[in-house]
Amino acid sequence: MKSILGSERKDWAYIILPFISGFLMLGIYLFLINVLKLAAFPSILILIIIYSVLFDVNHYFSTYYRVFLDKSYYRENKTWIIPSLTFITIVPMLAFWAVSSDYFWKDSFLFFTFFRRFVLVLGFYHLVKQNWGFMAIYKRNAGEKITKINWDQLSLLSGSFIPLVLINMIDPLWFPDSEKYLFAPEANDLQYILNYWDKLAYLCLFFAMFFGLITIFSKRFQYKLPARNMAFYCLGAGILILSILKYSAKDVLTVILGLLIAIFTISLIQSVRCQLKEKSFNFPKWAVFATTLILYFGILLYPVEGDKSIMVVAITLPHNIQYLAFVPFFSKKQYTSSQKNHGIAKRWSERVIMLFITGIIFSVVFELGRIGTVYILPEEYFSLKNTIAVFFVALILHHYYLDAVIWKFGKDKELSKGIQD
Repeated sequence: MKSILGSERKDWAYIILPFISGFLMLGIYLFLINVLKLAAFPSILILIIIYSVLFDVNHYFSTYYRVFLDKSYYRENKTWIIPSLTFITIVPMLAFWAVSSDYFWKDSFLFFTFFRRFVLVLGFYHLVKQNWGFMAIYKRNAGEKITKINWDQLSLLSGSFIPLVLINMIDPLWFPDSEKYLFAPEANDLQYILNYWDKLAYLCLFFAMFFGLITIFSKRFQYKLPARNMAFYCLGAGILILSILKYSAKDVLTVILGLLIAIFTISLIQSVRCQLKEKSFNFPKWAVFATTLILYFGILLYPVEGDKSIMVVAITLPHNIQYLAFVPFFSKKQYTSSQKNHGIAKRWSERVIMLFITGIIFSVVFELGRIGTVYILPEEYFSLKNTIAVFFVALILHHYYLDAVIWKFGKDKELSKGIQD
């Protein structure tokens, strides 16, 4: 086994321990409400604050310091870094205003509710893609044969989305206090909400065409590849909404579930067949595969009543831990072999504690902006609160974008060399 974190022991630690941490987080939550008899809201709030500051937003910072604080990288890539940041923060705001013309206070709240779920599902795909990234590196290190259809990736993606579809069939309200208005409206609001969903569907289709045009006419991969993915995602979201409006959520999700199960079964069989043709069994690759699916099935299908925030925390924590381990290690490895001036990024990569503490400071500032304004601003600024919330969720979307382009080993020779050394 060729390690990716310096030693086989460390690799196995970061395959297994983060996976355990997800179940541990759910266990702590259940302990607080069932044994200590704390109410669900303060229990979730305590865990989310600790998780967000120490891990989640901190791992966003690990991306930003590699992009904005790496003097050489920023100078060479600022022609796409700044436009992408501006674009990703402004476009959701434009969409927000586009569907918030009537009854602004109400429409703004409905859009934020939808946008939050839209980004969360995209975030789930982001988690799965990181898991695939580790599998891909282990495949590459083992010299496994490349096939026309990437059966390993297909089986991981389809298998991971099965529990996500199931939880929506079992209980579509992830956050009942806010989502009930959009997903389970009162009878007198039903027609209004149906019309709003129709508006959201066509908004998604518009952006599918918009991103499709970027895909066709852009030559820079930093724009082309993410735009292609977003075009398919927006197209899928638009078709899904229109299909549910025409038929029913139960029927549409049942069809999607059946397709996912079929794809997963076929791709897994093919993955196993391809593995058996190799000279040796790739244990770490399959360990990542198994722990990923056990985590998602175990957490997402656990019958948590009410607010599902703890599930989001539990499935995201392993991703955060692995990312916070991989980025400093790989950055230090890459910067050491480079002759370029990487500035603060290089110095911080050699001082992991300093990097972590700075990330915590960044996290506190981020959370004050994202959540603090909800409690600081008076109730009459309801629409402004939603506007600020949309902006900060857009910043999370920007993190997903950066991760999709800065870790393209096939596009960056220096990056590829670092992973192989």
